[in-house]
Amino acid sequence: GDTVRVEPGEYVEQVVVTDGVDLVARVPGSVTISRPPDLEPGAAGLIAGGSKPARISGLRVSSAQADADSTAVRLTGAGAFLELLEISGPHERAVALDPGASVTMQGGRVEVSGTVVTVPEGAHASFVNSIFVRARRAEPDAPPFVVEPSSRLTLKGNVFAGFAPEIVRGLAPLRRQEVLEGNTIVPPPAPPGRPGRRG
Repeated sequence: GDTVRVEPGEYVEQVVVTDGVDLVARVPGSVTISRPPDLEPGAAGLIAGGSKPARISGLRVSSAQADADSTAVRLTGAGAFLELLEISGPHERAVALDPGASVTMQGGRVEVSGTVVTVPEGAHASFVNSIFVRARRAEPDAPPFVVEPSSRLTLKGNVFAGFAPEIVRGLAPLRRQEVLEGNTIVPPPAPPGRPGRRG
């Protein structure tokens, strides 16, 4: 039930939010948690979870260097509420969920080269009024969301920029259409055409 208020600055360290604790930037957008380069492969820069939900608000999560299997935020247990959270940098995954865990992101901004989130069996992910941008170095056909059969995904009022052709993988076409309804999808720009020759 405690609230930890973080002063403005950049913190190059792995941050673990314990059971039921709220981690809040005193000034939203002024705190950057940068995943340190000496973490083992696959380790997340920010970890939260437990038997009670946690809230993380107003932070930026980045990475000090590229890692082929890196994760920005890892969530376990009862889940977490991510508010005004910005995730960027050369991460393979923005959010990693354990089976049965849950996450709600509201008012966030995510720009990563890999997947935003894979929703595993029994997990629930909800993203509301957030912005998702494909990084230039990303794989062109990698979908931002991958859903397992017994998981749940809710998308409302979000903007997706630069993703094509697939936003959500793992859903039947009709269900995919229902999930994406009410969101804005901005396709990637068309490749420039060849200049015509003058004869």
